[in-house]
Amino acid sequence: MKISMFFKKLLVATMICVSGVAMVSAQNSDEEVMVENPKQPYVSNYKAGKFSLGGSIGTNQLTHDGVGLALQFGVHFDYTILDDFKVGLRAMADTDFAAATISLDPMIYVKYYIPYSFLMFTPFVQAETGANVVIGKNAHEKIQGGNFAIGASSGVSMKMGNVYIEPSIGYAYPSALNVTIAAGVSF
Repeated sequence: MKISMFFKKLLVATMICVSGVAMVSAQNSDEEVMVENPKQPYVSNYKAGKFSLGGSIGTNQLTHDGVGLALQFGVHFDYTILDDFKVGLRAMADTDFAAATISLDPMIYVKYYIPYSFLMFTPFVQAETGANVVIGKNAHEKIQGGNFAIGASSGVSMKMGNVYIEPSIGYAYPSALNVTIAAGVSF
């Protein structure tokens, strides 16, 4: 699989931004350290609000052969059903300017926050399913209409008060590899 220089630079910039936000937040406030018991630094005290609303930006591949890196953006809404489980809806749009492709992805997802974390980082895994509606053409052939979409991703959640930031990396069909940063508010 061929990965372009743009994708590599975006991945490095994402990791630098996430690391910088985490270091500044950890230095500014000791009470944000989410540790239930100081003798057990890996036990999570992560508590999400019942409802969350936010947006995301990232990049993905529109085709599995590595052609067609696309800009991805969207909005999401979720509801906490148990302490560590969320269900939600998200609407994403992908655009590949070079190949004149636009893809709309309404999805339903389930997110599980792993109950062990360090400082303000709580890892999570997410599974999603929905539709992929393509408008325009991709790099090789004209395709119009809808496809079934399914995917899985993992990342970390950084919660600062009611605000959260969640960088993640995943794989989905039909968009292949994706890197996303989501942010929002829990209430």
